[in-house]
Amino acid sequence: MLVQFHFENFKCFKDETKLSLVASNHIKDNVDNVIKTDNINLLKSVVIYGPNASGKTKLLNAFQFMRLMVERSTNNAVDRGFSIDNFRLSTESKESPSFFEVVFILDEIQYRYGFELTKKNILSEWLYKKEKKEKELFYREGKVIEYDSSELKRVKSLVEEDMIREDSLLLTVLAQFNDQLSQKIVKWFHHVNLLSADGSNVQSYTLDKLSTPMKQKIVRLMKDADFSINDFVRHPINRDEIQTLHTVYDENKLRVDETPFMLEDESNGTIHFLSLTAPILDTLDRGKILMIDELDSGLHHDLIVALLKLFHSEETNPHNAQLIFNTQNTNLLSSDLFRKDQIYFVSKNRYGEASLTSAADFMLRPGANLQKKYLEGRFGAVPYLKNMNKSFTSKKEEDNENRD
Repeated sequence: MLVQFHFENFKCFKDETKLSLVASNHIKDNVDNVIKTDNINLLKSVVIYGPNASGKTKLLNAFQFMRLMVERSTNNAVDRGFSIDNFRLSTESKESPSFFEVVFILDEIQYRYGFELTKKNILSEWLYKKEKKEKELFYREGKVIEYDSSELKRVKSLVEEDMIREDSLLLTVLAQFNDQLSQKIVKWFHHVNLLSADGSNVQSYTLDKLSTPMKQKIVRLMKDADFSINDFVRHPINRDEIQTLHTVYDENKLRVDETPFMLEDESNGTIHFLSLTAPILDTLDRGKILMIDELDSGLHHDLIVALLKLFHSEETNPHNAQLIFNTQNTNLLSSDLFRKDQIYFVSKNRYGEASLTSAADFMLRPGANLQKKYLEGRFGAVPYLKNMNKSFTSKKEEDNENRD
């Protein structure tokens, strides 16, 4: 389970940015949206709002970058450097290091892991565990590494033999040398499902699952969502292509047959929802974390509400899966689906710097209309639109002057 993600100097986020899934003890509504543990209460979902180009996608990109570093940092060729994209609109941050840290719960133990890096080197890296109190497992600064060899069995030999390159994460190296705890942590990162807005990274995954026992759940989910799809079948000639089966009716509206449609004949919304089904089912079945960029793309409001209820219900989410997504669907703000601490706003100032704020940080009366206040700009995360008509008028006047 994710407790908190914290980063700095990445893409449009210049300053410290913190996404917390810790449930506020002061908010008493929607208790079903909270995961209760012995030490901390966590949120089952978080929604992120903001205007176009404000940083909603970049926020998810930051976690994706951290995950890729953890999984692949040892693949970097020496002197090739990292593909880190710092905040480039300030001389202060352009050459400054970037920082990433995540707090999570794994096997009922809380860990805190992070690193600081430039385009060339890992400057620092740390791993802590917390049961009753926090304990340092390793801390690295430059070439100096302090460690607890009772917890990390392979770290002593790797450090003494100088096996840790300046452009590789110690956690990644430990995992490659079969350190069990490090492997579990790397696996935790790998099991976070990240879906892009266009669905390009998940459609093939879902189609592959149609050849597994998960197919029955996917078909049932599509039927429950009222897409009028009875089943999925392989094309009789091109076995790599998937077809959808639809009901054929006679003149009396009685069901008489089924006919196949090519997948590309379905609507964009249908294909988008189909792409989401396997990652959603996998996340719920295995208690993972799912991050979705633009969940609402092509989907009806009621369908999005139904998906969110899958995560908020103990019956359909028995393993405490978590959902983090961004959206432009403001109707969700007035649906009583969320607590205030589940709602975040991304905004960007005149200097191009993005910031993240929780709705719980605003002084709001109980029962306040969050949708109305958001659209009025009370939370700051709306576009500042100039008079577009004036732009067209100015262009027309300019063209007339040029003709004269």
